[in-house]
Parts: sequence; C-alpha cells; structure tokens
Amino acid sequence: METEKGKRWQKVKAWAERVTDALGNHIDPGIMDTVILLNLLGIHTVSSCEGHLDRELTPNVMFYDPGADDLEDQFIDMRDHSDPEYKRMLDECIRLNFKEVQRINPLLDEFYQDRLVPFTQRLILLPMYTGGGLLVCQGVGRSPDLSVSDPMELQHILKVNQSEMRAFTEFLSRKYFLDNQKGAPHLAGAPLR
Repeated sequence: METEKGKRWQKVKAWAERVTDALGNHIDPGIMDTVILLNLLGIHTVSSCEGHLDRELTPNVMFYDPGADDLEDQFIDMRDHSDPEYKRMLDECIRLNFKEVQRINPLLDEFYQDRLVPFTQRLILLPMYTGGGLLVCQGVGRSPDLSVSDPMELQHILKVNQSEMRAFTEFLSRKYFLDNQKGAPHLAGAPLR
C-alpha cells in the first residue's frame, strides 16, 4: 500500500515531468529529484539546471514565492521606476520572497551541521534582485571559470558540484520521507495550487 507521502511524490513528479521553460525544455534529469523534493517541502521552484560544461559548472535551483512571481510579472513592464506603485510592488515582492528564502536556510544549516566539505563545494543561496534565491555551489559562478582551460579539470569541477547537490537531494529525501515518522515537524506547504 502506497503511503500518503508516496502519493504526493508521484503527483509532484508527474507535474515536474510536464513543466517546460519558455523554450519548451523540460527539467534536466540530474536536478529533477531536487526540484520535486523542494516543492514537497514547500519551497516553490521556478527554474533549475543540472549543470553543464558549456555554461554552468554548478547545478542550481531558483525559487520565488508564487505571489511574488505574479507581482514581478506586473511591475517588470513598468518603465517609470520612480513611480510609487513600482516601488510598492517591488517591496512587496521582496518581502514575499524573503519568506520563501528563509524556508531553505534551516535545511542548509542542518545539512551542513556535521558535513565537512571544501569551501568551494558548499551550497549557498545567491540573492536575486526581487528577493528570490538561487541555490548553487559557492566556489564556481554561473558560468565556467575562465581561469580553468583544462577540459578534464572543468569536468571534475562539474562532477564535484553535481555530487554535492545529489547529497543535498538525498538529505531532502530523508527529511521528507522519514522526519514525520520520527515525530519531527513537517515543513511542507502544498507544492501545487
């Protein structure tokens, strides 16, 4: 018999497998489980990448509060940034996204509580202009390190970063599937509306 959590996993997995970006691309297979688990834990993802040698040497996941995402769509086209309505909407977007970003901080704290990894391998949150967050490995930016030209070294950096994201994903899986069985508080909100 399938558990309630197993049913939710299947529902969110089916949703994630249908999601496409503006170009019609699906979620990269190497980041799919991370996206599913973050959504199951109430963190609303809007973009992700498993990491690639030609553009991003680190997997990443971007997240926003759904209400803030809608607000951003409204004010992004405003030309007059001195308009008080623009400022009000931007401030509200930042406020909503700050709450969303704060949901992941305790997870990173717990994940790294007893985990010793090199500085460059650790996952961090990069702030976005409107207050959302981007989860990445901190040692490598969002594009290949131009000081590294050896393809083998670039491949190694990518594999190390992907390994760290996989370890975090395994942590999230234990958190989602096991914590409530131990009586721990459940972090999740509904991943789908």
